[in-house]
Amino acid sequence: TSIDGTVQGAGLFGFQDMAVIIEDPSLAQYQPRTSLSKLQEAYRSRWIHGLNARAPWSYVEQMVTRSYDKFAPIPWYLGEYAGNDEDEASIQASLQSMNQR
Repeated sequence: TSIDGTVQGAGLFGFQDMAVIIEDPSLAQYQPRTSLSKLQEAYRSRWIHGLNARAPWSYVEQMVTRSYDKFAPIPWYLGEYAGNDEDEASIQASLQSMNQR
């Protein structure tokens, strides 16, 4: 569950945490060393959301893309993909699908 209680589920809660904390750092009991406007500009222009997953790519892609519009245009990436319990053909198909994304 996200820090503001509005997003639940794998992956996306962390994206929501960053979005709301950038708007109001006090939610995380954080006091920026720079101005809030500079922090927000850095987030908009340089931030990339990332996540690690041990689930099949089809599940990860579905979980992220079905609700990601609210975080656009901030990009996201998959930093770790384990492919647990998937056979070689499934992993290869997943990697090809990721590459086309």
